[in-house]
Amino acid sequence: MRGLCVFHHLPWLNAVMSLRPRGRRALVPGRHRRRTATVATVAALAVPATPALATVADARATGAATSAASDAVVDTGSLDAITSIIHARESWAAGYTGKGVDVAVIDTGVAPVQGLASGNVINGPDLSFNSVHPDVRYKDAYGHGTHMASIIAGRDQAGSPSSYLDRTHFTGVAPDARIVSLKVGSADGSADVSQVIAAIGWVTEHAHSNGLNIRVLNLSYGTPAGQDYSADPLAYAIETAWRKGIVVVVSGGNDGTSLQSLANPAQDPPVIAVGAEDPVGTEQSLDDTVPAFSDRGTPLRHVDVVAPGMHVLGLRVRNGYVDQAFPSAQAGRFFRGSGTSQAAAVASGAAALLLQRNPALTPDRSRCCSLRAPPPSRWAR
Repeated sequence: MRGLCVFHHLPWLNAVMSLRPRGRRALVPGRHRRRTATVATVAALAVPATPALATVADARATGAATSAASDAVVDTGSLDAITSIIHARESWAAGYTGKGVDVAVIDTGVAPVQGLASGNVINGPDLSFNSVHPDVRYKDAYGHGTHMASIIAGRDQAGSPSSYLDRTHFTGVAPDARIVSLKVGSADGSADVSQVIAAIGWVTEHAHSNGLNIRVLNLSYGTPAGQDYSADPLAYAIETAWRKGIVVVVSGGNDGTSLQSLANPAQDPPVIAVGAEDPVGTEQSLDDTVPAFSDRGTPLRHVDVVAPGMHVLGLRVRNGYVDQAFPSAQAGRFFRGSGTSQAAAVASGAAALLLQRNPALTPDRSRCCSLRAPPPSRWAR
């Protein structure tokens, strides 16, 4: 029926969410006046970098980066190199692989491709525009969520901690962490901030329900920094999760300009705001640089940590939206992507390793560990 609206109460935000035809979706604020802000479309925070698109982030595009020919002697976009750079492999050798820690990934869903089909991915609700279509419900037809999940907890097969040191297999940062996938992005990547807020609310309410142990929330979606976080309903939802003991890891943003800014909700002080860094072909950090697309922040609020986010080889959704849009980024069953999305996924995996080792850590203590660690993101140890 044309114009039909279905309303869901969002108790964590004191608001309701209206489900309307595409292009007419809005958050209807409740009595909490501090968060009555305009609801924007959110964008996945990764950078297209094909020759035709340069290196500046498009607000709607994700995932593509240059081909393997541009890589240096060490392929520092591979998870093999990245897990060495952030010292995750040392954690595995010590027995810490993220086991027992659930990571909520609010994104475009997760496809059951090789590397994400060994039993450590479960589905939360599908809140996307596609949820009314059974053939694509829960499935990632875009490619961004699968890419993020593979970086966080991908593995070709489950094994002992020492088995993940075998470099012949694909292994993400925290291979024994469990991904809880909440789909908000549709087949073309589109999502509304109200869907993201609803997903955060579900995570907050169900973090420890029915055997779940959601300790980390990865959000590689964000909105432009057009308003202060104190008036942003997305930031309010994030703060609610933080108060419930969930470590919230978010992308800093890919503004790609000289403006000093951070995307929302990265502006919010309780979150771990992640920027991208470029290892420039080596596994030592002294020569690392911050790519031009990565938001640095403002004098009052900068990113908390940087992590590898250039030419990252994550798992590919064959014939997905991004896969078809950027064929030059394909590399077998992998796909190269650059952005603070990828950097946030690396940091989320590191947080899972940290929380397995120190399960009593609060979100604030986890954030302190990230701030004390030398770059890039070496708090996985």
